[in-house]
Amino acid sequence: MAIKFDLNRLRTAISGFVKAEDTAGSDVKHIPIMQTVAKTRTIAGVAATTVLKDDDFGMTIFLTQSGGSDSAITLPPPTNGGQLTFIVAATPSGSGDVVISSPTADTIVAMSAADSGADGASNLLADTVTVEAASIGGERIEFVADGTYWYCYVHQNAVGSITFAG
Repeated sequence: MAIKFDLNRLRTAISGFVKAEDTAGSDVKHIPIMQTVAKTRTIAGVAATTVLKDDDFGMTIFLTQSGGSDSAITLPPPTNGGQLTFIVAATPSGSGDVVISSPTADTIVAMSAADSGADGASNLLADTVTVEAASIGGERIEFVADGTYWYCYVHQNAVGSITFAG
């Protein structure tokens, strides 16, 4: 049986090399670092509830919202090193909001880059982050966990388009 191998594909799949020493500390070995594509998911909110799990860590989630009803997203517990990114995929086409909440109260430490005071809104112990119907496509929410809290940073264009409460 013959095995076909495409070196050009292998070259584009390797993003660099890790240098390591053997147990004696002499021979340097080059181990390839393979490129990976981040997992993505689209959550189309129409009065729906989505519960995220630890398997979703590292995922980029695109949010679309239409209609007049709110949608709910529950984050997984804030496991150390857990990361999630939400992107408003398109400007919402209704009056409904997307409410992102932690499974435990007062565990979201949130900061935003835009507010009417131009100094950024913040909430030390929030329960929810709400993508308001006034949000604009392209706005981004990043969550990183330390095992106790979710640290949240919001990149928004419209003042008050993404808010914190709790």
